[in-house]
Amino acid sequence: KINESGYGELDIPKLPHGVYDVNALYPETNNYFKSSNSTVFEIYPLYNINLDKQTNITGNASIGDLIRFTIIVSNDGSVNVSHLNVVDKLPKYLKFVSAGSNSTYIGVKSIVDGFEVVTWDIGNFNADDKLMLWVIVEATLDGTFTNNAALNSTQINNVSNDVIVNVTPSVD
Repeated sequence: KINESGYGELDIPKLPHGVYDVNALYPETNNYFKSSNSTVFEIYPLYNINLDKQTNITGNASIGDLIRFTIIVSNDGSVNVSHLNVVDKLPKYLKFVSAGSNSTYIGVKSIVDGFEVVTWDIGNFNADDKLMLWVIVEATLDGTFTNNAALNSTQINNVSNDVIVNVTPSVD
């Protein structure tokens, strides 16, 4: 609808992302010449990938304890993302034991700059998908350790979350 000042809006909800060419046309009348104007606009998709990280430890862990870090990845956006990967860089003195997921994705351990790193190569991640990943480590030294997990994709860079674990000496 166009007001008396010539301003108007066109509201078309739920157009998919893409490029649109809109043409406005005023037909010729007895008082006005035919007039038209065109504009091109792009609707960008909403990427909303979330990563939440938790641990099974409440309070302190002891040397020798197994610690489970759980990573929940969810696509709360309206579009799919591609080439998604999740990386969990383990602090020194938290020794890798195993990794897995609630799907077919297997966490692969590698050594990067002297740190154990677990990577899940998810690939395409659809809108409304949710995935649970986990890594189990053994505490090998006392101290306070920050464990970080991050995700990246073609469309999203460096969404991350930290969990802090306190490890105390074992009581014999």
